[in-house]
Amino acid sequence: MTPSIWYTNIFVTLPKDVMKHIIGKNGSNFTKFTKKLGLKYIWFNSDTNALTLYGESDKLDVAKMHMYKLIELTVKQYAPDLITNMYNNNPMEDVMTSISLENVIDKKKCKYLIGFNGRNFNKITRDSNIYFMWYDNTTHSIQFYGTKYNTLKAIEKVYERLKIINNFKNDTEVNES
Repeated sequence: MTPSIWYTNIFVTLPKDVMKHIIGKNGSNFTKFTKKLGLKYIWFNSDTNALTLYGESDKLDVAKMHMYKLIELTVKQYAPDLITNMYNNNPMEDVMTSISLENVIDKKKCKYLIGFNGRNFNKITRDSNIYFMWYDNTTHSIQFYGTKYNTLKAIEKVYERLKIINNFKNDTEVNES
């Protein structure tokens, strides 16, 4: 089952001095396009050279086309010699990995794993350079999307967080960590 909030990637082969114009100062272009296109986030994963667009599934195709236009305009302006070689058509393989939380953590305590407004999941996603992670309440599992190496890093970070949660005796202590 695909969640209503999803992601798509654009893999690029552009140097940092061109990417900085696409990203904008302190991510200003990403912030502007996120609002304009109705997305949740846009970020650049320097580990895989992927621009990741994250938002409602039905908005991703249009958003991706707008990002292609931004990339092409930026490359024409700052590195016109790269115009025929902007995209990586042979990116690292994405994998979907699912881990069950059955007998690991009670469903009621998953909110501490996810964090307020997804804060813990967002941090794990950024720190491990995966594209997306999602808790599935019906199967009591977490699904990870990214490269094999980065997915393993994310799973390790989830288990580190689980150790913290399981070491606390009550909800107040979990919230304070």
